[in-house]
Amino acid sequence: MEHFTRFIKYTGFWTMLRNTLSITLYNLATFPIPVIVALLINEIRSKWFKKTVNQKSTVNTRTNKRRINVDAIFDICNTIFMLIFLFIMLYPLYFTIIASISDINEVGNGNVYLLPKGFTLEAYKNVFINKQIWIGYKNTIIYTFFGTLYGLIILLPTAYALSKKNIFGRKVITWYFLITMYFSGGMVPTYLLIKNLGLLNNPLVMIVGPMSIYNLIVTKSYFATSIPNELYESANIDGANTFTCFFRIAIPLAKPIIAVMALYISVAIWNSYFIEAMG
Repeated sequence: MEHFTRFIKYTGFWTMLRNTLSITLYNLATFPIPVIVALLINEIRSKWFKKTVNQKSTVNTRTNKRRINVDAIFDICNTIFMLIFLFIMLYPLYFTIIASISDINEVGNGNVYLLPKGFTLEAYKNVFINKQIWIGYKNTIIYTFFGTLYGLIILLPTAYALSKKNIFGRKVITWYFLITMYFSGGMVPTYLLIKNLGLLNNPLVMIVGPMSIYNLIVTKSYFATSIPNELYESANIDGANTFTCFFRIAIPLAKPIIAVMALYISVAIWNSYFIEAMG
């Protein structure tokens, strides 16, 4: 109890707890905002459409022209907004490309905006002659491939099991997973865990990674809603057990979600840094 009491009395503990709760509440509050905005825009558009359809039999030609003008204005504004959003998303990538073929002094002075200045391929030459770059790419490809394979092996059976309504403690286990989306141990506890598991400075740390709860929820929902339960019941009547239903029914019918999850996992492993820093 001495260590526990000392831990509780430590003022930094309460500061970290307060910051964790604040970040969690912020994530809970801001997560649905884009979805809500999209739903509101769609609802407004639907109401306008229904209103014009209901009034179609009672309006005259002038009103019909007004409706067409309103729809045209909405489409123009929507197109402009999407083009601006597309520019914001693509310009950083475009700038990276033109900066890589521009003179370093021009880039440093902020003179590169839309077109490259001082065309040069020196940056690509330095990259291609550096052997460490190719070793890094080789390792990244290996870790991404095996990490994605391991992630799917862990993800698919877990999601399939939680999609079954007759599993004992299904809701408790699901909530146990959901809590970890908003309350994480932090960097130091994760480092200590990896160290105690003997994975520090070990290549396996980049393959045996944590499972994404978001991917688990999406895959679980797919198994529960996209595959009819009657298929499993028919297979059970023919003598199929749980493993047979999983490998011969669920997996073949879940190829779309498997492809999506493989993409999500591979991108996450490719872009991760913290785990690789401990490898």
